[in-house]
Amino acid sequence: LRSGVLDLGPNRHVAGVHWGADTPPGTRVVVRSRSGNELTSELAYLNSSGVEVTERRYNKLIPSFRGGVDTLISVGSDWSPWSNPYNSSGALCESPSPRRYAELDVRLISDSPEAAASLDWVSLQIEDAIAEGAVSEIYPVQVAPGVEREFSFFVRAPVTARGFDAIDVEASTPMNFTLARRNGAALAVTPEPIDRGFRIQFSDRVQSNELVELSFSASLYLPSTRFEAYLVDRDLGQGVRQQVEAGDATAEVSSSTDVVRFPVTQGMLVNLTISPSAMTPNGDGFNDRLVVTADIVNLVAQRPIRLQVFDLAGRTVWEATQRRGTGPYSIEWDGPRASGYTRAARQLRGANRSRGGRCHQELCVGVGHPLLIGRHCHTSGATPKRRATPDPPGWPPRARIGPTNTDAPRGERVCRQV
Repeated sequence: LRSGVLDLGPNRHVAGVHWGADTPPGTRVVVRSRSGNELTSELAYLNSSGVEVTERRYNKLIPSFRGGVDTLISVGSDWSPWSNPYNSSGALCESPSPRRYAELDVRLISDSPEAAASLDWVSLQIEDAIAEGAVSEIYPVQVAPGVEREFSFFVRAPVTARGFDAIDVEASTPMNFTLARRNGAALAVTPEPIDRGFRIQFSDRVQSNELVELSFSASLYLPSTRFEAYLVDRDLGQGVRQQVEAGDATAEVSSSTDVVRFPVTQGMLVNLTISPSAMTPNGDGFNDRLVVTADIVNLVAQRPIRLQVFDLAGRTVWEATQRRGTGPYSIEWDGPRASGYTRAARQLRGANRSRGGRCHQELCVGVGHPLLIGRHCHTSGATPKRRATPDPPGWPPRARIGPTNTDAPRGERVCRQV
């Protein structure tokens, strides 16, 4: 079901979308919206049988063979895409506002042929616009993935009748607020956490053409991250706010956008690190575990992330798979104590398979003998002594131990790692 084009009037803001429906179990109502300022009209020429013909053909028909001429109204080029589905009646409108026109799309969905949803009514909550021509922009507009950066977010409303007393900032990534400025002067404000962001409240209302600058830090994991601002007038009631569009809010930066992007890359695993670079899993609490960290980027949904450990012969020593989305990733491996006796170098491979393909990165880590580290010590020139500690079952024979530095002065203590 789709409504006709709704004329909201000049300088009007859609605050919410409401409806009434009967939804038995297994059914639901999906409502979406879009908005814009431009309309286009087309004439449809009909013959006497009601069949559409071209204008040229219509003009050649004798009057008795001519039908009516219909005017078809359609949306213009400045209209927004359809919004995300609204989950419940009373949801805040996600389409750009204020706009002169709006349109609604309603779908009745059922998972069973024996049940059906029914729609009673749909309405829009329309308020006077908080501001006209409000714009926002962010800087910088390009950052490296997974690296925390400081951002400056500028908001300006050229025309506002009553002003506004708060600004909401939302994004798909956590933000750490640091500072707010109003016309260049720092403000003593405390951010209020909200869903997907924070709210800044002002002691006195922000008026027309005043510039608000909000500073915060964030780490990004998607190739394009939008930072959205909303003007809030608490006198209008809870939940009434107006979305701010991207534009040129200040001459201090050349951005005119509210989207931050990555440099062009096809990678999904970045900032891959291992710690320590060499393991000595002997149970002394030092370098017993290998910690692998990375930042997962460029994923729109959770995907399998697999960590594999190989020995130098290419045999798989250990592996683990987790489903993860974008964001920081960390996993631990407790080395030979979990996977049996191993030593020398190990090759780690982190892999991710997504709809767009598969990527992997490889690193090497040294793994020392879990029990032989530091066991064979002697004095240069003396005969090395062996401890009587028995080896675990299945361990290889011990190698012959000799001085690691034949030029060491006599009496210098020398240890060899096996």
